[in-house]
Amino acid sequence: MSLQSARDKAFEVVLLGKDLDNEASAVHWFGLWLEALKQWEADETFERAFSENRMCLRAAPVDPSAQKKQSYTPAPNSVKKPDDVTIRAAVGHIPLYQKPENFLTKQKNALGLHDVSAVLMTSEKNITEQVFPKVGRQPVFIPIPYEKDLLLLHGIEHLAKEKKAGPIYDFYKNARARITRIKYGSDDDMKTTFLKVVGDDKRVHYRYGDAHETGGPVAAHVLQERRQNALFYNSRVLTGKITDNNEVTVKIRQHAGGWPQAAVPGPATKKDTPQLPYDVPAEHFLMVGFDGKFKGLIDNTGHLVKR
Repeated sequence: MSLQSARDKAFEVVLLGKDLDNEASAVHWFGLWLEALKQWEADETFERAFSENRMCLRAAPVDPSAQKKQSYTPAPNSVKKPDDVTIRAAVGHIPLYQKPENFLTKQKNALGLHDVSAVLMTSEKNITEQVFPKVGRQPVFIPIPYEKDLLLLHGIEHLAKEKKAGPIYDFYKNARARITRIKYGSDDDMKTTFLKVVGDDKRVHYRYGDAHETGGPVAAHVLQERRQNALFYNSRVLTGKITDNNEVTVKIRQHAGGWPQAAVPGPATKKDTPQLPYDVPAEHFLMVGFDGKFKGLIDNTGHLVKR
């Protein structure tokens, strides 16, 4: 079944209430959609994701050491706590995000696998115009699903959380551990950090994007707007403003097709870096998978360079 056909069937369940009196039947259609989504992901290419404005770019730390970051407690305290959050978001940590069991067994906080900031790229600009060079950082490219698939998962989430039990809830927990997606988005720099909260289960949770770097929790209505931006990212994050930043917070998860991928930006030469398969010209990017294999050379317009 094609992704579109499977998605349409699943949407019938969510929007029309079809088969909701039989959760096993509903989960059958949801499962066919997830299977089709993974088959579609397996064919992912840089060119396809970039041209469809679905590619995110993160400047990830190269140093593999776990980082520490402060967080805020909720209002009315709004007190910044030093070294609360353990973060593993360096280039070498990406494979940890791609193991669903790390999230299904609630290891997110223990392992430091939190949401990360990234830039939602637009195909209307060259890649180098959207890179924010930082010392000790390497580009990591992260494709995301279509808006329709994120909306479908959002609808399934609402159904799942009505009871927080049963086949639909179990499916949702499984799916959210396997689908890379945006949580918050804005056409401007959101300047976000972590909010420290204690759940009903008495567990401490750190929510990236729920607090400002400059002073306390983000207002609820702003968070809601940013969630809507994430669902409709093509029109509400990629607004085309001259001064846009297109910042998003991304939940990196399992993605078929060998994604995410890191990149070696040019200019880089075999003389200086012998492990390279060839020289990387300026304004080009040599893609590297987390299987250690080189995936190809991308030019500044997002096209694969034939060699």
